[in-house]
This record gives sequence, C-alpha cells and structure tokens, in this order.
Amino acid sequence: MFLFRNKQNSANVNVSATLVNIEAEKTFLCNVLNSPSLLNNADYLKLNLNKDDFAGEKAGLFFEEINNFAESTGVEQLNTTTFQMFITEKHPAKLFSNNSFLSSILICQIFPESAVIEIAKSIKKLSLRRNLIQSSEALRHDTIELNGRNLDEVIQQTEDRLEAIKTSNSETPLESGGVIELVDSLRRLQEVEAPRLIPTGFKKLDDYIAFVPGTLNTLAARPGVGKTAFALNIADHNMAKPENKGEVLFVSLELSMDEVFYRLISSVGQIDYRLIQRRDMSSVSSSNWAKAIQRIKSYERKPENASDSSENYSLLNVITPKKAITTPNDIRRYVRNSISTTGHPPSLVIIDYVQLMRMTSEPNDFENLPKIYNDVCYALKNIAREYDVPILILSQVGLSVDRRNTTPTAQNIAGSTGIHRASDVMLLLHKESNDSNQVQVIVEKNRSGPAGATLILGYVGQYYQFVDNS
Repeated sequence: MFLFRNKQNSANVNVSATLVNIEAEKTFLCNVLNSPSLLNNADYLKLNLNKDDFAGEKAGLFFEEINNFAESTGVEQLNTTTFQMFITEKHPAKLFSNNSFLSSILICQIFPESAVIEIAKSIKKLSLRRNLIQSSEALRHDTIELNGRNLDEVIQQTEDRLEAIKTSNSETPLESGGVIELVDSLRRLQEVEAPRLIPTGFKKLDDYIAFVPGTLNTLAARPGVGKTAFALNIADHNMAKPENKGEVLFVSLELSMDEVFYRLISSVGQIDYRLIQRRDMSSVSSSNWAKAIQRIKSYERKPENASDSSENYSLLNVITPKKAITTPNDIRRYVRNSISTTGHPPSLVIIDYVQLMRMTSEPNDFENLPKIYNDVCYALKNIAREYDVPILILSQVGLSVDRRNTTPTAQNIAGSTGIHRASDVMLLLHKESNDSNQVQVIVEKNRSGPAGATLILGYVGQYYQFVDNS
C-alpha cells in the first residue's frame, strides 16, 4: 500500500519507481532465451506484453530484440548463442558493452513455464500500476497548468490515457466455447426470429451484403462521388423501419450539422438541394415538403414502457464534434450515451470520414499516418464487438485515381492496408465522369459472402439520392 502525504519533501519521491522489479524482468528474459517456445504459449500471448512494460530500459530493448529475432529467424532458432551474436551485431558496444547485461541475464534461475507466465503477469501488473500513477500525476499537472487549454481538453486527454491503459490490460474476460455451446448455436438456428442485420435498402446490393452487428464496414470513394449521400440513404432506410429501436449515430467530422440535415431533407423529400441552400422555399412544392415531414416523423419512437404523455425520441442522432481531433474513445462515449438514452444499442454507427480520426487528441499523433489509420480501425472494430453494433466508416480514395481515370481499388485508399484488414465489408463507389447519373458499387471485400461483384445504381445528384436501377 502506498500512502500519499502532503509533506514538504513528498513531491521528490518517485512513487512509480517503487513499482519496479528489475530482477523479475531479467529472470523472465533468461527463461525466454532458455525456453523460447514460451513466446507461442497462449496464456503468455493473452498478456500482450511489450517493451514499454519493462521498467529497465535495457530489459525493454532486449525483449523487443528477442521478438524481432523470433519474427525474422523463427522461434526454433532462438537460443543464447544465436541471440548473443544477433544482439552484438545489431547493438555494438554503445549500449551492451562486453555483453555485461546479457551475462547478468544468463545467470538467473530457470523456472517451469507456468511459473514464468506468472512472472510475466507480475511485470504487466507493475507496468499498469506505474501507468496509472503517471496518468494521475499528468492529470494533476495539467489541471494546475492549463496553458490556454480548457477543462474539456484536459478531461479528454485523461480519458484517452486511461482507455489506453484499459486496452493494454489483459485481465478481461475471454469468450470460449465447446460442444455444449455449439449445440446451443444449432438450437438458436431453429428459432423463428431472424438475426439483427442492417440492410442497405438497395435490393441488388442487399443480395450480396448486410451490415452485421459487431462488424466494421468501409465505404470508400473519391471526393464528390456521393459517399455521404449513400451513407445517409442507408441511414434513412433503417430509421424508417418500424422494428428498429436503436439510434443511427451519424458522426460527421467534415460537414456541419445543418449540411447533414439539409442533405437528408433533400433526399427524403426529393427537394433540389440548391433550393435549400438558397432558402428558396417558395419554389418547393407542398407535396415534397409533406413527403419530407412524413418521412422524418417515421424516425420517431416511443420509449418502452412509457406512458401516453412520454416524449418520443428520434432514431436520428447527428453528432458534429467541435474539437479538432476525434478519437475512438469519443465514438465509444457516443455509443454509451446512445444506449443510456434509448435503452438499445445503436442500430448503425456511421463515421464520415475515418482519415480525420486519430488515436489520441495529442498534437504529435500525425507522424505515421498508415499506422494511425490501422490503430484507429482496429479500435473501432473493438468498439463494434464490445457493444454489438455495426460501424460504417467512410473513407477517401486518393485523388491520383482522378488523374488516371481508372476504377479505384482498395490500394488507392489512404492507409489502405490497415483499413482493408480490419473491414468485414468494403464497398467502393465509382463514377465514370462527374456528370454521370450512374454509379458503380464495387463489393471489394465481403467476409461473410461473395465479393468481386460490381453493381450499378442510379444517382440523382440534386437530391443526394441513390436509386435501384430497374
């Protein structure tokens, strides 16, 4: 137990330094070198141990290089001799002079594999505790020294730090199953109730795909092809279905709330968007206004177990964050708030668009964009699984495709590798020319069905509306 006292010299005490066990770290490294098969142990892999979990700088670097050696050469080739040659060549005298650190590792005691796993767990726990203390100290400092920031920014940064610690903590329940669970699955297949799938609303496309709860899905296109309109058409189709109870969260990182609303009104009422922009309401027919109002009213729901006097809530929830950087933690908070408000998980979460997201709100988070996009997508996928909701991310296709005048592929997407890997469904939109009223919908990836199909939809640009071709 650590007691924090307000004595004059207490500020000089580095509390996190007491949460260090260098001997445990050396013992763990020694046992890995003597029994490298540990690196493939399932219980060890669950810990997600990394070099930053080691308090000792040399221990962390050694751990990183052991993993580098195992990945490049193979676990079966790892032993004290081969690793000594590897580390000496890669890090000459500057850091590991005379192999003194390696020598101090090799004299440690050898333990059974189960005991080594427990040592690894203790290293991880100490790391988490140090990180919590550092986060609390950072919060204390940031709260005292605002340096022009407001409290919302400080709170957001604190949430980001704590979420990173929570994510790195392996002590989360894992789902597992066997024959009994498999039999239960067979029984559930016989139930009448259909699974909760989110269709696009376009008949031809729905023959190929549907957005399944717990999945991450991508819609990509060049600017101006109609990504936002297509996503709003999907949202409208699902909000108008009477059986849907959960909100559609439309998180717009590019457009204002009014722009999103006006495009939706234009689409559902078949009202020329230019008239809405100019506020030329006299040119809009009363039947079109009535059509828009009736459609938007169909989004309303009465809370369950509510009295006649209870106010309805709308399935449409457009969120336009005011801060410069939006993170997966923000999306998680929006989802939690939606569940708290409606009592149901969102039926669909749409993010327009993913390249405007970062993992944290820190300004130095812009250096390695492909890695950032990868981390953002997998964080969003974890949110989809955690809350059993489908997430649809909109993504930009590089402008170079315009110059080549070719059909885009997944490789043309910024950060394509990570986005493609994380996506369960990936759709690409393509128009042969800017004034074309035909749009190709390419099923680039479909984890649960056929991929590779190219479908043609009509597009009425003045209404921001996609339609099935007859």
